[in-house]
Amino acid sequence: MIGFWKDRQIGFSLIETFANYFSPGWYKQDIVILTRLGKLQRKAVTIHHNIMDKASGKVMVRGYEKRVCMDARDPNNFKAMEIPDDVCRLFRQAI
Repeated sequence: MIGFWKDRQIGFSLIETFANYFSPGWYKQDIVILTRLGKLQRKAVTIHHNIMDKASGKVMVRGYEKRVCMDARDPNNFKAMEIPDDVCRLFRQAI
């Protein structure tokens, strides 16, 4: 996403987040994070995450984040914008 920011002045701002915690994590615990794209809208995308204990596979945390595509050409006035078609294609390839 750094290329979008530098080359095209497009960013994805966090507008909503949610998490359910099922069990604690520990310092130096090996974990696995699975991330998948959820809903792809005109201006926003929802990304889901599962955090699991590596040894047992037990889900420790399940949550999501929702991000909106931002036109960042004017650093004093970011505006929500439609996700460009080529970026939507990248998201769809990852689904």
